[in-house]
Amino acid sequence: MSDDIKEVKQEAKGAGFDLKAINTILKKRKQDAAERQEEEAIVDLYMAALGMV
Repeated sequence: MSDDIKEVKQEAKGAGFDLKAINTILKKRKQDAAERQEEEAIVDLYMAALGMV
């Protein structure tokens, strides 16, 4: 199965997709909604504290 995943990711890369973005989306998709919202809130808080927003 991991070989299939690697193959699909290589096809996506060949089609011009950004694998880093795809991997991030897949990671977030595995999280439940509450966990994802909490993580996003913490990141937003830290970015605001650093003056990045």
